[in-house]
Amino acid sequence: MAAVVEEEDCRSAGLLVFVPSLGASLTVYLYLCLTVPPRRGISYRERCATYAVGSRVGFFIEVISAALSVFSCCTYIAGTYLSPMPPRWFESTEISMSTFFLVYWLFNI
Repeated sequence: MAAVVEEEDCRSAGLLVFVPSLGASLTVYLYLCLTVPPRRGISYRERCATYAVGSRVGFFIEVISAALSVFSCCTYIAGTYLSPMPPRWFESTEISMSTFFLVYWLFNI
């Protein structure tokens, strides 16, 4: 019974990190999508892709993505050398970074 309670605590703790991370990631992309300037003769997808490459928001997203990629690699390497149970903040950090990378990937399809 104790194992079941601990497992449920882990799931709820993961959701408590995932939901705000998803909200923060989607907010940035929603802002990007809402600020795309109108143009005739070009589809919204093309305008959004062009705007994402040339705007400050798009540049900010790329810088954050690069920084999180480097940090993700560092935490992975550090996690392999730590004791069998890495610190609790590792899980939260990994969930947050994975959420950002998921949203980043979905918007770049």
